[in-house]
Amino acid sequence: MNLNTFKRSKTLFFLCLFFLFCQFSMHADTLYLRENLKKAKSGDFVVTMQNKTFTMFHINKIDGNSLFIEEISIPSTKFAKENCTFRAWFEGGAPKNSSWIMYKIDLSTGQMLKSYVHLQNGWVEKPINQSFLSTLLNLRLNAVSPSERKKIGRVPHNRNGDKGFLWQPQLKLEGQVVKDIPFNAWYAKWPNDKSDLSGKSIEIYTPEDSDFYPSYLPYWLEISGMIGSAKIRIVDSGRNLTSPHPF
Repeated sequence: MNLNTFKRSKTLFFLCLFFLFCQFSMHADTLYLRENLKKAKSGDFVVTMQNKTFTMFHINKIDGNSLFIEEISIPSTKFAKENCTFRAWFEGGAPKNSSWIMYKIDLSTGQMLKSYVHLQNGWVEKPINQSFLSTLLNLRLNAVSPSERKKIGRVPHNRNGDKGFLWQPQLKLEGQVVKDIPFNAWYAKWPNDKSDLSGKSIEIYTPEDSDFYPSYLPYWLEISGMIGSAKIRIVDSGRNLTSPHPF
């Protein structure tokens, strides 16, 4: 799998971020990715960075068993010229965006029912391949032990008995770094389904539970087992965002 192939699949990867909710089984070392978004709130948003493109995901509303998510992308070079926050950019109409789509998702099945394309000013109903999304949601993720996690720096001893400190993703809220947020690391292997991801390793980092930020989302997703690795990171997050588009 090359990075171009991964880029073509980025929409599904990013949408999956909104389905990653920490639902623990009887064993604390297992995490399942479910379609249950009971912790999601209208107005929640995250901004991802991948392949020099920022993509904002905004939970427009939750209507019964349906979830509406806006996806707005902009090249990082164009956003830098706006000289504003992601909140101000979005609420100001998202100028210079390269795409603006809203998805309607069935929470009971995790399927995307239809999408609203901003440029066409209308809903588009078409079949969407659900195999990737369905597989990811039902993967059994296992906790990565402290001794196996990535380390930074070296010290004689730490409280885990390992040399070095645990690497943690950065958590940003409204453009500001929130310090000292512990993350849990999770690992799984993609099943042998003859897809581009068959047999690849998936690693996900989720922050500790909190009402202060959208803690039901992962702040780092990495896929390895290819030439290099494909990484998606969240560079900003927040709550109480209002869409300027009436849809």
